[in-house]
Amino acid sequence: MPEQERSMVKGMSFGGVTEDANAAQVDVKDGKIVRIRPLHFD
Repeated sequence: MPEQERSMVKGMSFGGVTEDANAAQVDVKDGKIVRIRPLHFD
């Protein structure tokens, strides 16, 4: 049975563990990444 697509918010830290740069929404379906989108704060 196919899994529903779900979105998660992940931090994209390129500087190390203690500092976090931008957040992104990661869409996952059937255990595979479908798309990565920037998280917009409104």
